[in-house]
Amino acid sequence: MLSYLDLTKKFWLINNEEEFKSLDRAGKKIPYHLALFELDKINSVFSPREKLKSIMMMRSLMRAEVIDFYKGKEELVSMDDELPVNIYIVLMSNI
Repeated sequence: MLSYLDLTKKFWLINNEEEFKSLDRAGKKIPYHLALFELDKINSVFSPREKLKSIMMMRSLMRAEVIDFYKGKEELVSMDDELPVNIYIVLMSNI
């Protein structure tokens, strides 16, 4: 999935693709799991403000997960890096 989205390998947040195939969605090691769970909350809120808050929090968590994985040495700096990650999160979420 990640290679299909043309996502730069350094933003996969896994050590290798075999590790990704062995993970299920409930696993804590799935890439961007915090952002995925945050975006899933969009189904349970009703006001546009709460939905927007969920989307904004998802973006913050997505960026934070990259920083945490690389311990501050790498981050998502351009939209060219962010867009494939956003697409991955939307495809993997339950919205």
